[in-house]
Amino acid sequence: MRLVLTILLLVLSQYSYSSDILKTRELYSNASLSENNCKKFGESLYKNSTKSPIIKGYKGCYLMIKCKFTSNPIQKISYFKKGKSKIEKAIKEAPYSLEIRLLRYSIQKKIPKLLLYFNEIEEDYNFIINNISTVKDHKTKEFIIQSLKALNK
Repeated sequence: MRLVLTILLLVLSQYSYSSDILKTRELYSNASLSENNCKKFGESLYKNSTKSPIIKGYKGCYLMIKCKFTSNPIQKISYFKKGKSKIEKAIKEAPYSLEIRLLRYSIQKKIPKLLLYFNEIEEDYNFIINNISTVKDHKTKEFIIQSLKALNK
């Protein structure tokens, strides 16, 4: 009976994580379009108790996107530094995660060069392209491919 319960809990937690990450990806894709979308993205992330490097990476992206909707320059700098730090920590925790590398690539691709956060653009892009075939999860692979297409239009 314990074994059945353990298996059931593992399956349910995996399903929950899977649906959470799908929702997170969708919210991320739309976060920069409006302040309201950005707010929804942040609320969703901070309700999520998962401590995974991917969620940490998304939290870093949220802070970077939040800069776009903040008029106070000091607050912008603060969000930028915190966001950059979270993304870099996520990559240190999971250096081979294509999704986290995609997050950093997308942020570095979109922000002004004046912020001097663009050194890994080529490295991340090449890493993603060279390793996309290793991604087993179809939805993750599709998300990465579609995101790259959108970023490189």
